[in-house]
Amino acid sequence: MECSVATKKNRRDISPTAGIDADPVVSAIYEAALDRSRWCAALEMLRDRAGAWGAQLIAIDQRVGAIAFSCTAGIPTDAELEYVRRYCALDPRVGFVLGNDEHDAWMFDHELLSDEFVAGDRFYQELIIPAGLRYIAGAKVYADAEVSVILALFRALGQAPLSREETGRLSQFLPHLRRAIALSIQNFRFSTQALVGLEIVNRLKYPVFLIGGQRRIIHANEAGRRALQAGAPLREESDRLTASGTRAARLLREVLDEMAAAQTQGVLQQTRVLSLERDDGRPLKGFLMPLLPKAVMGVFGPTPLIMAAFSDHGSGSLPAASFVMAAYDLTPAEAQVALGIAKGMRPAEVAKALGRGHATVKSQIKSIFSKMGVRSQSAMVSELLSLPNLEDGNADGGARAGRELASGFRERLPGYRPD
Repeated sequence: MECSVATKKNRRDISPTAGIDADPVVSAIYEAALDRSRWCAALEMLRDRAGAWGAQLIAIDQRVGAIAFSCTAGIPTDAELEYVRRYCALDPRVGFVLGNDEHDAWMFDHELLSDEFVAGDRFYQELIIPAGLRYIAGAKVYADAEVSVILALFRALGQAPLSREETGRLSQFLPHLRRAIALSIQNFRFSTQALVGLEIVNRLKYPVFLIGGQRRIIHANEAGRRALQAGAPLREESDRLTASGTRAARLLREVLDEMAAAQTQGVLQQTRVLSLERDDGRPLKGFLMPLLPKAVMGVFGPTPLIMAAFSDHGSGSLPAASFVMAAYDLTPAEAQVALGIAKGMRPAEVAKALGRGHATVKSQIKSIFSKMGVRSQSAMVSELLSLPNLEDGNADGGARAGRELASGFRERLPGYRPD
């Protein structure tokens, strides 16, 4: 999750390191107060000082219960995207930390949540653990009448929980962090209008569009803009997304209009998959996902949108996990299973590699078939190979190592659901 802060207010000229210790962490924190692009670098330094695997700084707009700001260090981009798309509202950490009136008081999930709770909780089982993470410590580092800010630290699967001694290493930095956040609020306006989700969409390497009412393009990432500049098969007419060719344009228009009407009526929808014809005969696959503000805690803004992602062409190799999840509405756990099968592993081998029961993997395969609209493993693999092999632009070494580490420890992990 990239840092997301909205429009500037009257900016004050301050010297980030004036009158404070020369510690590089402190300097980085105050530099981030003036330049939002530096928050994640400062967060990386805090993570390393505590000896954590990953870190997250997240601000909650208490007026509307929405995520107003977020950045991470050491967290896979696909996990970040899924967090804002469907899991932020399920995060059990937030209630505990926000409910604690004492600033800088660390709370540890292994002390608050039992292994039985973790074994049955969607947030952990579908997002945190499949991302190679497990234990989380969090502290409320700032709060005013409008915004509360939480600092969270993560440990990977197979690692011990963070200790109070380790989180205590950050004690000297938390007053500076609180002051820097206050300066940020003076220099920038935290708001749901910041569209935290845009920061993640912009990092994806495949074409993605956010579509508003009347099929208007609210936002396009760089790959999306390049696709529009190419002029075929996707096109932009009067700020609206359309396609070249009468049949393709009609299909795209009908699906977008149908989804927009359902959103207006408050009807729950699944991802819609469509295939647009092109002059050379190769189909362009589109994946249209509804984004309701309440369902995603306002991270894409206060109005309903449709996220449209497109596969330019099949590469004959496997796609990024983030695209698989977005394209077929798979959970991170289901995406792991699908990609494992596509790599030639048998279900029993996938179950062993992921530390899951064979029956669990078989059930997940059935769910994958249903979501992808296929009836066999061979059809599923063919469908996956038709998607683009696109990296998400954040192949963080720590995240990769965390997933590799996870494969060797999952079976011994307390709280991981075996069946």
